[in-house]
This record gives sequence, C-alpha cells and structure tokens, in this order.
Amino acid sequence: MRNHPEPASTASGVSRRRFVAGLAATGTSAVGAGCGKLGATLGDGGENDTQVTCAVVTGFPADTVKTALYEHGGLSRDVDVGFRVDSYAPESTKGDFLGRLASGSDAADLFVLRDRWLQLFYEQGVLANLTERLPDRVLAPVESESFWAASRSGRAQGTGDRYGIPLRVETRVILYRRDLAEAAGYDPAGANWGSEPLSWERWSHVLADTLADSGVEYGFTSPLGAFWGLAYGPFYEALSTWGGAYFGDPTATLLGPAGERPVTVAEDPGMDAARMLRQFLHGESVDGFGSFAGDFVPAAALEWNEGDVRKA
Repeated sequence: MRNHPEPASTASGVSRRRFVAGLAATGTSAVGAGCGKLGATLGDGGENDTQVTCAVVTGFPADTVKTALYEHGGLSRDVDVGFRVDSYAPESTKGDFLGRLASGSDAADLFVLRDRWLQLFYEQGVLANLTERLPDRVLAPVESESFWAASRSGRAQGTGDRYGIPLRVETRVILYRRDLAEAAGYDPAGANWGSEPLSWERWSHVLADTLADSGVEYGFTSPLGAFWGLAYGPFYEALSTWGGAYFGDPTATLLGPAGERPVTVAEDPGMDAARMLRQFLHGESVDGFGSFAGDFVPAAALEWNEGDVRKA
C-alpha cells in the first residue's frame, strides 16, 4: 500500500482501474465485470467516470467501506461511489448476478461475491482478469504470503489468475458462556483460554461438566444437518483441526485443478473428525475416543442448519 496516493488523473473523474486499487488498499473485495457494456471496466486506465457502482447484498457495510476508500484508499473525492443493495438468498442472488452479467444488462461496475461463486463466474467469462489489468504495486500487498488464506482467495482454479480482491477471511471460533464454565469450577482467564486453545479432549470434558452443573438445555450446538454448509463449515472445522483436508495439501491443491487432486477426506484425520463428532453426539466409546466426554450435542443438531443454531 502506498503512503502518498496519486492525484486523480483528471479533476472530473478516475479510471475504474484506480478505483479497484483503492479497494485493494482497504482490503475490500470486488470482482470487475468483464463483458457487454462493462467490457471497459478495469481497462487500460484511460476511462474516466465520476460514478462507480458496486453491487452488494443486504448487510454489507457500505458506509464504512465508502469512508475507507476516501480516507485510506486514496480515492478522489470527485468520484461518487454508489452501492446497489440486493436482497440475499444464496442461489437466487448468484443466478441474478450471473444472468445480468452474461446479458450485459447490469449497470454495476463491480460485484462483491462469495469466493465459492467465483469459479462459476470465471468459467462464464463475465469477470475481468485483475492479474492482467492491475499494476504490481496494487497486487503485491494482496499476493503477500503474510496471510496465506487471503492471498489465495479470489483466484480462478487452474490458471491461478486473480479475478477478485479479498474482502475478509473467516476465522472460526467457539463461543462459550464463561460464567457457566467458571461456575463449573474452571478458570478460563487464569488458564489463558483466549490465547492458548484447549485440545478437543479437554474441551469435551469442559462441556460435559458445564452442562451437568448448569442444567442448561444444550452443552454444545452446531449445524450438523445434511445441508450445503456442512461440508465447508462444521465438518471442515473438525477435519482441519485434526490435520486433514478434502483434497490433499491445501497449500498445493486448494485451487484445483478440479478432478485431478487426490481425495483425502477418508484418511485418518477425516475418520478421527467423524468419530469425535459421533462421540460428542452420542457419547459412544468409539475407537480411540474413549477418553473423550460426550453426549452433550443434541441429536436435533443432525437436522439443524445455521439458522436453526442461532435460534437454539
């Protein structure tokens, strides 16, 4: 990132290439539309426009991002950044975005997308290749290996070219009631739970003891139903913490190529993850997990999705 932003190329406008450079400087994610009327988006830097429109979904912090673009991203105040907010339903929103881009009927210059949608949009040829169209000074901070997951986000499988700038990388955490754990005889602060995570085995006993002491309805809740989020959410959290992955070493195979990667989910870490979750659910002494506590995840969790957990 630069400390002294370049002035706008003219008093009345800014190239969309430079607008995305501002997004990169703030860490905000966007993909550039690359077909139809939008083919010039992120072009050779000669196109100037005082209005840039970014399509987002409900809940996106548009005001915060807009402020960051001006105050930290070096975007000229002459440029009016507009955010078009669409209601969010995963499959319909994806279809709407893709359909409008493919037909050239969408007036948005940039889209904020889920990373897992990017490959489909790339295959349809509706996104601009940022690796080819953004200068090295903008791409260098994004490609930094200082945060491996962010540097891989926004890339197309197979080519590795960048079509999006990362907005955020989710960090999975377990939320717990400290007051109940303390009432059960534990000392989370004194044991530095916030910075020195417990093993799954130790955590299982904390949960069982806290459930028994407090009398609350559930010891641990998780969306374990057969829905689309299970594979990349709860099960992957267990799988990865046991050292496993779906397709071999993620540092080498995360982006594909699809169909050519080794399938490793059924190796020992995957089996251990499944056995551990079964222990948590049923309290059965499955092979290698007899020292774990269990029976604190409700059987109803096998039918829950993310929304159900929030209500539980």
